[in-house]
Amino acid sequence: MEEQTIIETQNLRKYIRKLEIDVFGIADT
Repeated sequence: MEEQTIIETQNLRKYIRKLEIDVFGIADT
């Protein structure tokens, strides 16, 4: 149960990071 939550959180952060790059043009990889 906890592992699933951690994975979902990591995926969410990646998605948010991608949104930030798309919206603000931040290339901070």
